[in-house]
Amino acid sequence: MNRKLAPGFAAMALLLCLAAAAAAGDWNYVVPPAGDPMEHPPLRALALWETRPANLAEHVAYRGSRRQYAQLRFGSLDSVQVAVVLDHVSDREIDLYVDSGRTRVITSQELVKGSGRTWRLPLDAAIGHDDAVKLIPRQVIFQLGRTGRTLGFAARGYVEGKVRVANRACTVRWMDGDGNGLLADPQDRIWIDLNADGQWDPLDEQFLYGPILTIGSARYAVRSDELGNRFSLDELHGTGNVKLALPPRWAKLAASVHVTLVGRDGSIAAVRGDGAEVAVPVGKYRLGMLAIALAGADGGRGWNYVFSSEIACGDEALPTKPQWHDVQQGKLLALNPLGELTLTATVSPVSRSGGNFTVQPGLVTPDGLSVRSVYHGEAMSGHEPDSPAVQIELATASGNIVERYSSGFS
Repeated sequence: MNRKLAPGFAAMALLLCLAAAAAAGDWNYVVPPAGDPMEHPPLRALALWETRPANLAEHVAYRGSRRQYAQLRFGSLDSVQVAVVLDHVSDREIDLYVDSGRTRVITSQELVKGSGRTWRLPLDAAIGHDDAVKLIPRQVIFQLGRTGRTLGFAARGYVEGKVRVANRACTVRWMDGDGNGLLADPQDRIWIDLNADGQWDPLDEQFLYGPILTIGSARYAVRSDELGNRFSLDELHGTGNVKLALPPRWAKLAASVHVTLVGRDGSIAAVRGDGAEVAVPVGKYRLGMLAIALAGADGGRGWNYVFSSEIACGDEALPTKPQWHDVQQGKLLALNPLGELTLTATVSPVSRSGGNFTVQPGLVTPDGLSVRSVYHGEAMSGHEPDSPAVQIELATASGNIVERYSSGFS
């Protein structure tokens, strides 16, 4: 019996088979030298607290007398957060500890060597996939502000490759602008050396990621994945709009909602917020991921849910047949990502001679998305004590209860 919430979900980065990604072209992760103009995008501020985060243990003899804490999620939405500790030895000397392995334990091994108030280190992006975790090698930078009140953070480097624009081969550098360890997000940056001069013009050759890019007088559909294994531009010949439309009873409860759409060609589009609209190339799309946060009662902590599909190589690997939504030229598709949820239970076969068997509950949307993680509050540590569970009873034909179990979802 599985007594805990399944920790991972099939991230959109795994929607494309590795073989198909390789066939699309070579895309390499590059980290330029420290101080290079393209070492990293602008730093993002991380909140600092004086109190230790929940479920974080500290097995280290700190040198300083005061500590500050931060957390960040570097990978898929259900990945365990990375804990960061600033140990203030003096006004000028600060030690940085980063829980790179996501063990929720700070030890002396987590001490990061730095230069002044700047630290650079490897940090894998963690992608949940069923009950396993895929780690993508990346590097990051931390920088403490002069006042000591803000901790800057960014993903270092970029994914580089070639793409054809107007029948010309152009070099592309794809940067993780929002610092979540993944690509294909609205704040990620795409640099395209359109004139092939080896220079990077921030006005004419830098673009924010989206399903559609306007380059000069032409528009292009973006085909990509979240790992940076695949990126191409196809001249656009038609667009439609997709709008999130939660039913009234969910709209009243939802503090935020985030949906990832996946096209039949592998293109990805993100829609954030109830009532939000996004323009996408015409074609058929299915839901790949749904993250929804429900507001807590009387302003208290709310519940966060992440649903996704299990993707292997091809749609035949989905646990349920995906529902495709047709986006037509100039039309608006109103999409309800939740619908009526279905509670399921998968029971393993039991031999005639008896023995153990498993019962695995699931919560599924009409589009075939299964719940992958649930957590209470704004941050998931990976060991939430108050995650919801299903009570399972084994009864005889006459109704006598033989056994009771508590289980998380599949």
